[in-house]
Amino acid sequence: MNVLLSVFTRVLSLAAVGYPWLPVRLLLLDRFHSAEALKTVQKPVAIILADNDGTTPPDGARRLFAGLNGPKRLWEVPSSGHNGVVANLSANEWRDVWKFAASEQ
Repeated sequence: MNVLLSVFTRVLSLAAVGYPWLPVRLLLLDRFHSAEALKTVQKPVAIILADNDGTTPPDGARRLFAGLNGPKRLWEVPSSGHNGVVANLSANEWRDVWKFAASEQ
């Protein structure tokens, strides 16, 4: 089961945008390249993103979603920020997320 919440494609890209004055390419030891790690995943992947996420911008999650090869589904939580995405997804939407993620498609 794969449920990704407020996800990014590469932490290096995220850090470079968030801290442009730091040499993050030299300082960051763990690259956390989500797109690369998920390249071979064939199980269902559910991605939940906040439309107004200022910490992990939603465009990265959309790019990650587009690059997935297996069964996938995207939930976008409108008018939600990074810290509100969990609370702003309805109970019915959460059921749909878990049902999809647990499926063997």
